[in-house]
Amino acid sequence: MVEKKINLINPKEAFKILENVIVGSEKAKKDLASITFENIYSFLHPETADNYFHPNQVLFLGKDGTGKDLILKTLAEIYDIPFVKLNLYDLEPKISFSQFMINNIFNGLVESDTDSKNSGVLKPVKNSAQSIVYIQGIDLIVDNDYYSSYGNVDFISKKILQTEITNFINDRINIFSDSISEPIPTKNMLYVFGGNFIKLEDIIAKRLVGRGLSGFKQANRYPLMGNLDEENIFKYVLKEDFIEFGFDENLLRSFSTLTYTNSLSQTDFVRLLQSKSSYLNTKIELLNNLGVEVKVKPSGIVALSELLYQQGSDIGGVKHLVDTTLNESYFADGQIIFDDSFVKKTI
Repeated sequence: MVEKKINLINPKEAFKILENVIVGSEKAKKDLASITFENIYSFLHPETADNYFHPNQVLFLGKDGTGKDLILKTLAEIYDIPFVKLNLYDLEPKISFSQFMINNIFNGLVESDTDSKNSGVLKPVKNSAQSIVYIQGIDLIVDNDYYSSYGNVDFISKKILQTEITNFINDRINIFSDSISEPIPTKNMLYVFGGNFIKLEDIIAKRLVGRGLSGFKQANRYPLMGNLDEENIFKYVLKEDFIEFGFDENLLRSFSTLTYTNSLSQTDFVRLLQSKSSYLNTKIELLNNLGVEVKVKPSGIVALSELLYQQGSDIGGVKHLVDTTLNESYFADGQIIFDDSFVKKTI
């Protein structure tokens, strides 16, 4: 029997939790909190299925390091549902997309059935029917210069692969095997297809300002975007941009929702550095334990955030720059005044 004891937290409350964990990307956090709630609600109240739309096939755009994984993992924790991550980079040439999905979902959603009299029998994990399944690398399945040779996908017909993905999304076949006690229904699983879509950014920018981003990047920022929102370039995406990128129209129609993370603004970096759980505070604590006193001034936070923003850094870039700035070898006198002059001197 399918487990239905799920934490049905209001999406507004889920968003507040996400805000405390992930800096930036408010649209993605709001969209996915609502989608996860709606998907669970429709499962708990099947009588509403005919008149209650639940979008559970999401196209998720965003660069690496902008929090895509963390948003989905945190939502799975909030609602106490499983999280399974797959990477299309690992797709083998002789295996269909459907079999690839079934194998990986199966492996991520079963556990030993200790109640069974037969050894080796498996059962679905708790709330498996409500799992968030994150398929990373959906942007690999197109033919363009940027993705011309990337992993095993390079040896697979991109057109056939797009058709296979479209069919899999729409068919929603239950997962079953002789080794599990009951099938795993997929109707209410949340499928999230994510990717960097770097080439898509160029296509959007070319349509908007007549040239691609790579044509006028300066320190990885986009100064010629004018009044356009450079941190949220994906907000301007149109259907024809995806078609030019290489997506099949049938595949596009299979996605019920489009959302995206954004590049971090300077304000986002300030929030990230000031967070109690930030890597900056972790580093300061480490230095304190080594006998180095660190006094952080607001001007130091601003200076470091400006550098991160100008370099087009992601969340991972914060660690690198903090390590560069607070290098233990600089502090023979045992004290640091972390202000703007110190940041400029050490970078």
